Amino acid sequence: MKSTHKQTLIAAALIAALALTNAPAQQVLLPKTAGEVPGPPPGTAMTTEYVQSIGRMAYVWGYALVNSHNRRAGFAYVTGQNGNVAGLNGGMVPMAPIG
Repeated sequence: MKSTHKQTLIAAALIAALALTNAPAQQVLLPKTAGEVPGPPPGTAMTTEYVQSIGRMAYVWGYALVNSHNRRAGFAYVTGQNGNVAGLNGGMVPMAPIG
């Protein structure tokens, strides 16, 4: 692509203008408590279909994470504690600790 002298001058002027601006970045303070988290803007309405689709997505994508966590947490109690026989979960399923 062949650039003209005019395009080169315009590009140089834009680069100089951007380099010489002194606009500070805006700082947004992170909330420290749940009460400081802003809610949706007033007048925002979520349709029933939207809320249901978000719920479905949360279930589909979150179920595997929660299930995996619960299984790993269950493996932590495979000792002779909590009425379990060592190596068996409730006397039925062979199990071993994590690691």
